[in-house]
Amino acid sequence: MRSVLVVLLLLCAGLSGCLGEDLLFTEDCSEFEATLREDDGVLRVLTYDIASLSESFLSEFTNETGIEVELIRADDAGSILEQVLLYGGAPQVDVALGLDGSYLPFAVNRCLIHLHGVDLTGLDGAVLEEGASLTDHGVPFDHGYICLNVDGAAVDAMPTSLWNLTEEEWTGKVAIPSPLSSSPGRAFFLATLQGLGDDAWTWWEAMLLNEPIITTGWSEAYEIHYSGGYGVWEEGHIGDAAATVSYCHSPGVEAYYSDNSTQSTAIALPGGVYHQIEYGAVLAGAANTTAAEAFLAHLVSPDANAQMPYENLMYSVLEGADLPETNGYRHHSLVPDDAVAALGGMDVETLDIMLATFSALLEA
Repeated sequence: MRSVLVVLLLLCAGLSGCLGEDLLFTEDCSEFEATLREDDGVLRVLTYDIASLSESFLSEFTNETGIEVELIRADDAGSILEQVLLYGGAPQVDVALGLDGSYLPFAVNRCLIHLHGVDLTGLDGAVLEEGASLTDHGVPFDHGYICLNVDGAAVDAMPTSLWNLTEEEWTGKVAIPSPLSSSPGRAFFLATLQGLGDDAWTWWEAMLLNEPIITTGWSEAYEIHYSGGYGVWEEGHIGDAAATVSYCHSPGVEAYYSDNSTQSTAIALPGGVYHQIEYGAVLAGAANTTAAEAFLAHLVSPDANAQMPYENLMYSVLEGADLPETNGYRHHSLVPDDAVAALGGMDVETLDIMLATFSALLEA
């Protein structure tokens, strides 16, 4: 396994040599011509299949604007990006909703995202500053922190370091969504690369030797394998993981729906925390960019965006917004002091190399 890692890292000459000031190495898109989707009067939104916008939320928008919306559901952010890349400038949808700061740059880099004109006044200044390189192309509509969730009823002691997870007592007991296909998984991966620095790949080697449960997406890790979440009530639950990568406010969501009760705890381990910002973006070639921008503007309007903790189980991006106190939602939600964001200081090309390295480690 180590020989594979060394060969691939030579492409990058060490992680510190791969970091760039700019997230995007976007070529000039002025000569790129997308194929316009035929306007059939329906705004089509590609999003993930996890607690997305409710029918009442969409109906409110339709009643206000007269614009009918159809949601096309993918499995997760990785599936959204894959579909956008497959369209290749000839989209069958108008809006991609749910690409975060680690996925959106790949679409922007290929000139597949239309510059938007949505007014972002009133949104959280810190969120806008953190995602400044992307806000011309994407409209931030929610955010949250990603960290390790641990089932307190299944362990004798909480881990205090990521290195604890490489020890024998954690063999086969940690579920990690793959950074190749999952946005929480990629977020955690980026957090380790920046947070652990030169030791990151040594940790991943040791971690993969300790038989973690690598899943294609968050749902499989959290709902099927994690023993401390609502998945215990779902058909097909296995519950063989005492810890998983999820959101720092996932225990708060558990408590909210369980009358202020949860056995899950979020912990912010050094090198294992990421601040995720999710974006809505108009695709190049959208049938009706005006309708698409109206949808995104509605999404970040005060009345609509304040509902994000309920509608999408994430933080609102409104200035001063927080999670509700109801049923312990806020009380059980961890807000970490420090977190990696966007591409963790990398550019798209570097992250491609890092993902290829991870893929090779899995296959070794």
